[in-house]
Amino acid sequence: MKEILITGASGMLGSDVAKGFPQADLLCGKNDLDFSSLFEVERFLKIKKYDCIIHCAALTDTRKCEDNRETAEKIHSDVVDIFNTYSRKLIYISTVPVWDYYPYVKSIYFETKRAGEIKTLSKKENIVIRANIYGKGGLSDWFHEGSRSGRKMHGYSEVFFNPVHTTQLSFIIERMVSADSNGVFSVSSDKVLSKYAFLEEMKIRCNITNTTFVSSNTIKQDLAIKNADMICSHEEGMNLLTKEYENK
Repeated sequence: MKEILITGASGMLGSDVAKGFPQADLLCGKNDLDFSSLFEVERFLKIKKYDCIIHCAALTDTRKCEDNRETAEKIHSDVVDIFNTYSRKLIYISTVPVWDYYPYVKSIYFETKRAGEIKTLSKKENIVIRANIYGKGGLSDWFHEGSRSGRKMHGYSEVFFNPVHTTQLSFIIERMVSADSNGVFSVSSDKVLSKYAFLEEMKIRCNITNTTFVSSNTIKQDLAIKNADMICSHEEGMNLLTKEYENK
């Protein structure tokens, strides 16, 4: 049996990934292990060397990344060196490779993720997964919480993406571990839509009526995965999301 460690196991993706590996060791937050302390990370991993580390932990708030560059660098990049030393395989959850798109406006979040990818791929056994994700948390929670308060909410009409549900991606990760895959894999849904259109669809599916929701075009950005290696059903993903919120 493979010894597996999942970081960020209480997060939107990590909690779904953990369901597929019931025997895995889980790190659920700073109280379990503070990734901003590389000394603590190395001390922890010296005790038990893992066959596979699935690194779901991340600082996903782009504004927090700008304000906390050093922390973002440690969580997204520096820690990879330690993972490579104390595990046989690392599965690194990355993001959309906007650094390959034009125009590209640099940000700490994307630059540190890019650096993490490079370090991950320095070891041939490792995997980089590029994806946009959604699920119970993040953007979906923001929308539902806003709807309960009845406040006016904005959705970007010129930010396009093709996200996959966390449950869909977790199944893919299970298969990768089982097959002992390696390399870079881009994963997307079969539908590209704006964030405004995504939230409009969620509003209809979840029967959200007590909020004012308006389109905003203050920024323009392409976050859609291009030439995906694996494509998931948008319909399936939205059905999963609807079930997660049907009792809220």
